[in-house]
Amino acid sequence: MKNYIVITFLIILAISCSKEKQEKIYYKNGNLKSLKLIYEDSKKEVLEEYDILGNLILKGFYTSGTRDSLFGYNKNNTLSFKKRFKNNGAYSKEYDTNGNLEREGIYIYDTIKADWWKFYKKGILEAKREYVIVCDDYYLNQVIVFNRKKDTVIKKDSIMNVSTFFKIRKEKKKDSFQLSYNVRSIFVKNKLEFIILKGTNCEEEPDFIIELNSNKGKIVLDKKYYNRKGFFFDYNIDQNNGNKVNNHKKYFDLSKLNN
Repeated sequence: MKNYIVITFLIILAISCSKEKQEKIYYKNGNLKSLKLIYEDSKKEVLEEYDILGNLILKGFYTSGTRDSLFGYNKNNTLSFKKRFKNNGAYSKEYDTNGNLEREGIYIYDTIKADWWKFYKKGILEAKREYVIVCDDYYLNQVIVFNRKKDTVIKKDSIMNVSTFFKIRKEKKKDSFQLSYNVRSIFVKNKLEFIILKGTNCEEEPDFIIELNSNKGKIVLDKKYYNRKGFFFDYNIDQNNGNKVNNHKKYFDLSKLNN
């Protein structure tokens, strides 16, 4: 902790000793929209963004044009989130309007959750959730729920759940395995297909397609497909619009599901 304080102080000292250049942009009502502070000697930049009422909403720190950290603020000036960036990811801590920590974990490319996230209620650890990345989207893979003594009270594994779009569970048998699925369609009237790809790449051609009669059920597959990728193809034919096909598909990776 002492080392962190010393390093932070040295960074602030280095910035304060550098030659400063300011760039300002204003709203039509005259309020400041953004302020960029450029410290030419240290290659540091600070960017502040404000809403039309003059409230600070974002503050970012940069080195040679690369983001180091980003802070977000609520309208009551409390901290909304803070992110520390490294390579293509960022460790994020997110807070409620009272300043209580709500969640923390890793983002890939700003919006994709990855690995284990911690969730809090009034600052107390309530749950941990593991996210896996499949075909450029994130999927909830495991959930652990704690009581106030931080004892595990519920542990849910072997599931993949994407924004309540579908749940899928894998159960291994002797020469085959069974998938239980529960799909929540985004359409009022839909048709549903289950598709397994030929390889492990998301761009592979389909190996086979199963037309499903229900949004909930079970599928038995040969064990050779145990670690394949695939997706649910949820679609609707709009007869009032020239039989236009509206569709929504979500990928899964069977290799990431526990037995």
